Amino acid sequence: MDLNSQSCAGTHIFQALAKIDSADRRYPILDAETRKELDSYLVETFRQVVQRQQEDGSWNRRWCDCITDDSGNMPPFETRLLVTGHLIEVLNSLDSQRRPPNAAYARAAEWLEQAIISKEIRPNDSLICPFTHAARGVREILTPSRTNRFRLSETSHPTE
Repeated sequence: MDLNSQSCAGTHIFQALAKIDSADRRYPILDAETRKELDSYLVETFRQVVQRQQEDGSWNRRWCDCITDDSGNMPPFETRLLVTGHLIEVLNSLDSQRRPPNAAYARAAEWLEQAIISKEIRPNDSLICPFTHAARGVREILTPSRTNRFRLSETSHPTE
């Protein structure tokens, strides 16, 4: 499947495969070969996601090696909001063995927190999807009582 042609920069495909993996871990539904292929794909994609995170904590349209097309119909800020919100939502859903380092979450949460209040957010419906995923991702990270993920205060800031 060509992720370049998928909505939301292909992040929904990644999210769906992560959910299939999660379901299969709870209630085995995949045959051994499919499980192996899915596991291999997810491990490699998780590695690429961590590797391609921007210094500021966001991700751009090229969040994985499968995305070769930099073009899109959204301005760069909106694309980063879209991709970062979607990816952090997927990463939040992973079991502890599949999650990236806490510093990656902290940087993403800090970027999203600033992006959500940015003056680049326009009062129209063009950012409903990106804003919704970003807000859900940040809420999940910044509300430790909702999950047992981690506390941002327990992570070291990347510049320290």
